Amino acid sequence: MSEQAGFDFGREGPLCSFIQPAGTWLVAEFTAEEHAARLTAAEACAASLAPVLRPFYMRGIRATRVELERLAPHMDSGAVFGLHAIAVTATCQEVDELQRQDLAGLGIEHKTRRAAATEQMQALYAPGVGTITVRPHTDGSRSIGFAHYRNSDMLPSYRDSQPVYELSEVVWGPTYASQAIAEAGEGIASVKTYLYGGREWINDGGMYFSGNASCEAWAITRRAYWDGETYSYRDQVKAWDAGTLERGDRRGLVVKVRGIECVLTGAATFTDYRPAAQEPQASGDCVAEWEPGIGSRVRARRKCGIGPFDNFPLLVKKRDVVVSKGGDVVLFTCETTGPLTSSPA
Repeated sequence: MSEQAGFDFGREGPLCSFIQPAGTWLVAEFTAEEHAARLTAAEACAASLAPVLRPFYMRGIRATRVELERLAPHMDSGAVFGLHAIAVTATCQEVDELQRQDLAGLGIEHKTRRAAATEQMQALYAPGVGTITVRPHTDGSRSIGFAHYRNSDMLPSYRDSQPVYELSEVVWGPTYASQAIAEAGEGIASVKTYLYGGREWINDGGMYFSGNASCEAWAITRRAYWDGETYSYRDQVKAWDAGTLERGDRRGLVVKVRGIECVLTGAATFTDYRPAAQEPQASGDCVAEWEPGIGSRVRARRKCGIGPFDNFPLLVKKRDVVVSKGGDVVLFTCETTGPLTSSPA
């Protein structure tokens, strides 16, 4: 279409609203008495669960009771509150056995997310009992959480089918937009885009892990083509806080691209693989035996000089070596911030 000249929106399905009732994406809140009653009912229902499931739910119920007993004395009578981060203990063998089971026949609702660069998880909801969520981590460990209701892990998420593309950081790095979006407040941020796969994207923040620089990116469409809720940055944060929109979901955010109002429509991860010889080796809070190249992006670290970039990258402009009695110090000069030092090990 002629009115799209200068833009690459690609082709996608119907564009629509993703807004939910208030509280949908939040931890559910109840009074102390309601929490206790729900846990008693959950314990009764858990007794009839399949043997592979029962230990997880019973431990979750016990852990929730402990947290409730800790918090309840500090709450006003009739006050509602949520029980956050209820952890369930389990052996690796128990988790492996759970993941090998055919869960379809166990009378529960099951959701699995296995996107390569987003949070992976396995969520299990047993009616009348609650939700168990298993999350694997990059270091090989796993965490297990429990909620005595059907929580937001069971909901469709923008992260469920988030694709991953390999593309040099040189392409997407300069389009970093998070700061401009946040500073726009109730206004509209002007952002830069890059082209990939017939679409234009913005870089909404990056990270570095295990040899990969990556960013979460969002595709755009012209505002006139968007049939749904639209947000300023401030309004979208309010929607996250109210639980009407999943935290981190940028869909509907209005930005300006080359002076034209556009809307963010869908997320993808872009990754720039770095050879193993260039990977930083983590040591506690420090990053040892690693130096950024000229033109790379880094972040300031409170305890030890610099590390690979995250949401607020600094552009490395110059490298100098300063000789001192305590050992040579490498001095990096970064754009806008002046010098940062890489402390000796």
